[in-house]
Amino acid sequence: LNANYDQKYSSTVVGGSLQKRMALTTLGVNSSKGRDYWQVSGNADGALAIHSGGITAGPYLGDTFALVEAKGAAGAGIFNSQQLSVNDQGYALIPSMTPYRFNRITLDPNGMSDDAELVESEKNVAPVAGAGVKVVFRTRAGTAMLITSNLPDGLPVPLGADVMDEKGEVVGMVGQRGQIYVRSDKQKGKFTVKWGDDKSEQCSLPFDISKISASSHLIKFASNCV
Repeated sequence: LNANYDQKYSSTVVGGSLQKRMALTTLGVNSSKGRDYWQVSGNADGALAIHSGGITAGPYLGDTFALVEAKGAAGAGIFNSQQLSVNDQGYALIPSMTPYRFNRITLDPNGMSDDAELVESEKNVAPVAGAGVKVVFRTRAGTAMLITSNLPDGLPVPLGADVMDEKGEVVGMVGQRGQIYVRSDKQKGKFTVKWGDDKSEQCSLPFDISKISASSHLIKFASNCV
């Protein structure tokens, strides 16, 4: 709020301004009133980063900034800012970074969909001055499953064995008593469980959740690894 009085012209002017910083923009309004006149103005400030994945909006851009990519992690917050979060396209704009020093970027999974999880949630980046740095976080999407697995002889699958999808990528690990926590974007398929280099040290774990009614976001069932 402000007020001015001009003694020479016996004129008084009063006014005020209001500004609100939001996640993607800063909005402002200004108003003033004097003798025989009044005026109102508004403004909006923000930034757009154009990149290979599209266009990402942010509140502003400093000389050195970071573009976070976390596909499938929409809604995840960024600890560096109370307002920033990953958008529906899987991107977020961190408007300011300190050059030539390690900047820690940490994602908060609260707010994410239950059908996705973060494979990694923290990165350290040391950008040069004036750089726009792309920081990629790996995510995993799909239905969460907790599978109790046994070998044909009834013994549980060995602890610590790798669980791989049909592409040969490691997507989980066998825990105690043959329990496997894993995600899949398919309703039906198989995993390969491997605990050694020999063919006798691996097995195939089929799953079919198409007919299972999920009462929660974690589906539990048993399956033999053959």
